[in-house]
Amino acid sequence: MSEILKYINKAVQRETLTLEEATRAFQIILAGGALPSQIVAFIVALETKGANIDEILGAINVFRTKSNFILAPNNTIDICNIGPHTNNFLNIYTAVAFVVAGCGIPVAKHGSNIITQLDNYNIPSSIIRASDILPILGVNINAHPKKSAQSLLEANICFMLISKYHTYLREILSLVNELDIHTIFDFIIPLCNPAKPKYCLIGVHSKEIAEKLAMIMQHMEYNKAWIVSSHNVLASLTLTGEAYVIEITNKNTKSFTITPEEYQLPIMENLDEIKGGDMFFNAKKLLELLQGQKNTYRDIVLLNAAAALFIVGEVSNIKDGILLASNSLDSGQAYKSLQNLIAISSI
Repeated sequence: MSEILKYINKAVQRETLTLEEATRAFQIILAGGALPSQIVAFIVALETKGANIDEILGAINVFRTKSNFILAPNNTIDICNIGPHTNNFLNIYTAVAFVVAGCGIPVAKHGSNIITQLDNYNIPSSIIRASDILPILGVNINAHPKKSAQSLLEANICFMLISKYHTYLREILSLVNELDIHTIFDFIIPLCNPAKPKYCLIGVHSKEIAEKLAMIMQHMEYNKAWIVSSHNVLASLTLTGEAYVIEITNKNTKSFTITPEEYQLPIMENLDEIKGGDMFFNAKKLLELLQGQKNTYRDIVLLNAAAALFIVGEVSNIKDGILLASNSLDSGQAYKSLQNLIAISSI
């Protein structure tokens, strides 16, 4: 009997795999020791019973050892979302990445055009991602890893396409994508950033997801990370009201809330003020923001950029972070980070 069947049967019986068992199961899968049907059966069984922390960590540990990585400065930060963006909103964290890069902080973006599902959390999916709008702006998202490393050092930002760094995942992700369900990979992929950043700002769509993600990240080597979710469907700090934050500092966690009133930012009456469109519309709005346009989109980007600057220790509080982020936009440094990324990635 194939060894993977032992772990499939255990998951089907709704039994929890230990960290060692989960690690071994994913080692077998990546080594080619499981048929496509067995891979699907295992992933579905984990999702049906509910993958626990050890099972997710086992997968992450295996995938991180198989990935291609790049050298990154010690203060590199990842700024991303777990799961898909919600429909019809502008790309907040992509904009935040350029603003933070304009402050001189290295930002390692990591993603793909593969749509993961969060149907269990009633979150609509969207195809408007960084990987959709960056090519419209002139960025080569298929740049060689050496170019990404160069860009991170010289432009303070890079975008790493999953298929370039996690080649072993191509077949698995194609199978998972066909399932059209929420799976363990929604948590795994964002935590396998090829730059291995020690700092992270992650937006999620619910407090439930934030708490589960925090339990996973608490076992990883982050100096400081924030996991944020708002009272609405935005996977970021919001201007419409309260946002929930879990902070992880050297494996210790604490939680708190943030409101825009604390930082004298204008309240956003409704989400229509950051309503997006197709990828060309979103790319246009991002470019206008980086070129100095002042509106609600800018305000929400400033708040989230301030959080990122606080996480890496560039500022001691969010108010100072907002001022520094504003200067990044007003001085043209945020826009320059985009221009530099375009130039380096296209060589």
